[in-house]
Amino acid sequence: MSGIHTIGTPCLRANVTIYSSDRAARRHSTICVREADAEVVEEAVLKAQVIREVSRNAPGARAGHAPVALTGIAGRVLVKEVNWLGDLVISLPALRAIRAAFATSTLTVMVKRELASFFDGMTWIDEVMPYTVGRRLRGLRDQRKIIRQIRERRFDLAILFPNSFQSALWVTLGGVPRRAGFIADHRRALLTHRALPEGDALSGHQCGYWLAMIRETMGIMPAAGAEES
Repeated sequence: MSGIHTIGTPCLRANVTIYSSDRAARRHSTICVREADAEVVEEAVLKAQVIREVSRNAPGARAGHAPVALTGIAGRVLVKEVNWLGDLVISLPALRAIRAAFATSTLTVMVKRELASFFDGMTWIDEVMPYTVGRRLRGLRDQRKIIRQIRERRFDLAILFPNSFQSALWVTLGGVPRRAGFIADHRRALLTHRALPEGDALSGHQCGYWLAMIRETMGIMPAAGAEES
């Protein structure tokens, strides 16, 4: 069960309260949205929870993993990249594995505008989608623009490298039907393909974190030599 409460105008504080069906914990986050968006958030959270229940109860399913083959149903794939240059470098093996897994799909990388040039010359990426988020009212306008751009591109799948609630909210409001990432920052119900970071995600080289995420959420294994890239 989830609840959306709005206070004030024109920009409203939406208190998103998420109750997990398999845990007694109460998830609570506060976001700032327009009144018109509150209903969309509510609907998105409810849909995500329904998808989760169907996946969790499917034959052969295990906790935190949705046994759904995505390679044949994702024509347009969005990867929300990390926010720091050093992390971008470390995330490349996972990004290459995604490219290999979705070889015939259109691959779009969404990244902060100041980091977009990092992908110059990487012809195996179909599109770089730069964005910026300002402060206060400008930031709200920027986020509405981001959500609109995601919706316009009609992505089939969003893969979230950052663990932020914000990144999951953007792709949910952007209408992306499949959303993969690690469970963190109270965003569990906004992800359709999710897992808890554990095992090799938390040990060894940092690149193993994102490789573990795409393996545990979507069954994607590293491309040949990816871990040495």
